[in-house]
Amino acid sequence: MKKIITSFLILFFLFTNVIFVFPELGIMPGSILNSGYYQNMAFEPLKNLRLRSLPALAKAGVGGVAFAGTAIPVGNAIGKSLALRYDPSENDGSRLEVLVGGSVVNSGLFDWEWVPLIRFADGDSWACMSLTGGPGENEPQNILDMVTSARSTNNLVRWASYAPALGNTWIGFNLLLVDAMFIERRGGVINREIVSITQRQGFPEIPNYNDKPPAQNSAFALWSGIIPRENWNDSLQNIWNNLIRKYPEVSTYIFSDDGIPISYQISNGKIEFTGYPYYQFMKREVRIEFDFHSYFNHYIRPRLNTADSSILEFDFFSFWRRYRNNYHRLRNYRLYMVNTEYYELMTDLNNYVRDNYSAMKALNPVVYEAAERWCRWTALFRAVKEKDREEWSRFLNSVNAEYPYNPNIVN
Repeated sequence: MKKIITSFLILFFLFTNVIFVFPELGIMPGSILNSGYYQNMAFEPLKNLRLRSLPALAKAGVGGVAFAGTAIPVGNAIGKSLALRYDPSENDGSRLEVLVGGSVVNSGLFDWEWVPLIRFADGDSWACMSLTGGPGENEPQNILDMVTSARSTNNLVRWASYAPALGNTWIGFNLLLVDAMFIERRGGVINREIVSITQRQGFPEIPNYNDKPPAQNSAFALWSGIIPRENWNDSLQNIWNNLIRKYPEVSTYIFSDDGIPISYQISNGKIEFTGYPYYQFMKREVRIEFDFHSYFNHYIRPRLNTADSSILEFDFFSFWRRYRNNYHRLRNYRLYMVNTEYYELMTDLNNYVRDNYSAMKALNPVVYEAAERWCRWTALFRAVKEKDREEWSRFLNSVNAEYPYNPNIVN
């Protein structure tokens, strides 16, 4: 008999003094990451969704996970048409088909996977989720009071922000684990616990998720080339603290496929992908710069005798071109000098993590392989959208009519 998993979870991840905040639901204590009906959680939606570079996302205060790619055909898929077909009469896990030229390939995705990913791919966002955000403008006072109380007892508060399509989904929760892996104690507890989460609550294994046991290993497999074992400080509790001890210039990271092409072709009756997401670290620099926009709006524009917005825009660029290298000649220019943040990818460190991808996955195969699969399928869905936007819109409308809400997990 099929069983619907309503995602009632009590997750005993041993985070040290870390509290996660899910708006409207409340604060999750460090010893209980999530207690309640996950399907009913509400998350703060991510802002700046159209930003399409990792440094730009970091500057906007977004960290976490970002699916960036649009899949490209290789091998037998080159020059072939690409489309999706949905058959509601089939069993869950066999309903979504990919049409590559004259070949029909079953995706093998369950509805709870591909429906949210289709909606996410329909948007302009790279950003999936982040733990670097904060409360929204209209956050209930009781949530704000709990955050204040948590911080007063020296707890680190992390605010979970999601792209709208991925909030309240198992995909979103898995991506939270990806983002939180570095602040989890020594990188091992999530590894040991993830498979038994639903089993401890009496639920069956989740299809395409926890259907195989993770390898039992430590974080050192990945980081030995960066942080030798003899230099690892267990008292620092987690990967992140040890990493910034070695690289104090590291400011943030985003788990993303940006810079690695996602490709697809047909192999043995399935879609075969290459390319994968990995952690990409950035350093932050603050520079003192002249704010041309503020100076123009507050000092130049009021003196212009026109209401034509196109002329004003033209005048701004004329102003910028004229003074971009000698703004110090402008009157009162010092009043418009501001601190500006810049983020830069740390190429050598990122290349190491990219080249040791298998060791990174070994930290937690269940969590990372799921994130890899969803990143690749998102890229393929974007490729379908780019091929024929009208057909994509018709397909999306039919999906939304069939599933006005995200599907439950059924086993």
